[in-house]
Parts: sequence; structure tokens; C-alpha cells
Amino acid sequence: MLGASPRRDSPSQESAAGLRYRILHTAARLTRGERHRWPRIPATWNTAGDERLVTDDLDQLLPALASVAESLGCSAQLANLRDIVDCGASYQRQLRIAAANGGSLKAVVSSLVRELRDGRPN
Repeated sequence: MLGASPRRDSPSQESAAGLRYRILHTAARLTRGERHRWPRIPATWNTAGDERLVTDDLDQLLPALASVAESLGCSAQLANLRDIVDCGASYQRQLRIAAANGGSLKAVVSSLVRELRDGRPN
């Protein structure tokens, strides 16, 4: 989504409003039906082949989004994105712990308790 736009010298050169516009006005349409939603992306979108994963550009995106997050009061949540990428999502950590402990759900629950107590992923 964001990778299809022309590169700028620095993400900080773009205004918060411009970045918000790029995020919210993608070339996809949200299609609804049968209680499901899925993006409908035109086949002609991003024919240049310069797509990148958001995780690849995270180091550039986080500083660019910092002012927007601050104005919305969610700076701490934005900072947690780096932990999610580095440690994996909660379900991934839970599956990893269960596999390492022979499928033990007690180990998974103990890990979740530690994460909640520490306020960050283990």
C-alpha cells in the first residue's frame, strides 16, 4: 500500500495530513458480503512491481507516523509495533511456547501472565 508511492528523500518531509491521505486513500475498495469483508484491488494497481512489506519500511514509517500518533494520543501503541515485528504477534508466541512445551497450555498461560505483568512480550 505505502510502498507503491514514489519515494521521498525522507519520510519526515511529508506532512501528517499527506501521510494520512496516502494511508486512507489506497487503490483498494472494501467489498462486503455474507458477513465478510475483503479488499478488492484492481489488477492494474502497482504495475511497476515496486511493492514492499510494511515491516521492511518500519524504521522509516515509525518516525513519520510519530506526530500523528502523538496527536491521537496513541504513541505508546505505535512504539509497540517494533515489539510485534521483533517478537511476533501474541498468537505466534503462544504457538511457539506450546510447541516447545509439548502442547502444554499451562506454559502458554504462564507466559501470558508474565507478558501482562511485565507489560511487554517475552
